[in-house]
Order: sequence, then structure tokens, then C-alpha cells
Amino acid sequence: KKLQDKLQAKLDDFCKQNMKASSDYCMALIQDSFHPLYEDVKQGTFSKPGGYYIFIKKMNELKDKYHQVPRKGVQTGETLRKYLDSKEGVVDALLQTDQSLTEKEKEIEVKRMKSEAAEAANKMLEEMQKKNEQMMREREASYQEHVKQLTEKMEKERPQLIADQERVLALKLQEQERLLQEGFQKESKELYKEIAALKKKLKEFSPCNIF
Repeated sequence: KKLQDKLQAKLDDFCKQNMKASSDYCMALIQDSFHPLYEDVKQGTFSKPGGYYIFIKKMNELKDKYHQVPRKGVQTGETLRKYLDSKEGVVDALLQTDQSLTEKEKEIEVKRMKSEAAEAANKMLEEMQKKNEQMMREREASYQEHVKQLTEKMEKERPQLIADQERVLALKLQEQERLLQEGFQKESKELYKEIAALKKKLKEFSPCNIF
């Protein structure tokens, strides 16, 4: 049980480190890709009729570019979602100030964005669930492999351990006999307890109960 807990703790720590590494890498990619776009927003590049849709087009291009980067890890979707959520106010401001759009068109676009965000969130949850299931399978496989290796190692070392314990037992039996012959009853009784414990230990070595 203790071994299983230690292995579980190591695997949990590995998963946390893996998630942090993925999140840090993804955020660096996002900052590098999207920061210039939002700087253009600050400079007023999209503050003109039709500017909102130009902005959306560029954003979608950056999203596609981001998703094409390989080996981003388990936090790919979550990191992008959090970043875009933090910029939601900027996008909404562009939409509301675009004079080429009617109020009805703005309402439709708001609904579209909400629907798109909900769809992206559901997709992200599905991806996370799949990745969590995969990590659980990998964790179980890693644990079973470790148990197998440990069992094989103990089975290999068991004959030597038994031989060592038997030698110790033989020496203690000789010592007990000497004490009895010399009249050391108290010391002999103490040694008897040690011998009994050693015999019990030797018996436990027979069926190799690791867990």
C-alpha cells in the first residue's frame, strides 16, 4: 500500500509538472502570436467601418496557426480559451463601435460569439476528458510495470536473503545452546525471542507477499 501511495504521488507530481510545462509553453506561443494583433487594436487599426470583421478574420488566422503548432501538450485549448476570455472586452468594444454594422447585425454577432464560445468550451471539455483518460491508462500501465520490475527483483534476491537469514539463525541457535550450557537462563530466553522472530521472518519469505 505504501509503495502504491508513493508511486501515485510521483505520478501526480509528474502530471502537474507536465500540465504546467504545457501551459507555460502555450502561453508563450499565444503571447507571441496574438500580442501584435491587440497592439494594432490599441493603435486604432480596426477603428473604422468594417474593422471588426477584419479583426475577426486576423484572429481566426492566428487561431489556426496556433493549433498547427505541434507538441503543445495537454493545456492547448484551456490556455487559449483563458487568454481569449481575458480579451473579450476588447472584441466587444470593436463590435459595438463598428459603424458599418446595424444594431441587428451586432445582436446576431454577439449571439454567434456566445455560441462559438460555448462550442469551444464543450470541445475543450471533451478533449480534457480524453486526455485525462489517457493519462489514467498510462499511470496504471506505469504502476503495473513498476510492480512487475520490483516483484522480479525481489524474487531474484529472495534466495540470497533466505540464505543470509538462515546463517544468522544458525549462529543464534549455537549462541543459545552455549548460554544454556553455561547457565545463562535469562540471556537464553531473550535470545529465544529473537530466534522466534527470525523464524517468523523466514516463514514470511516463502510466499513472496510484496503487497
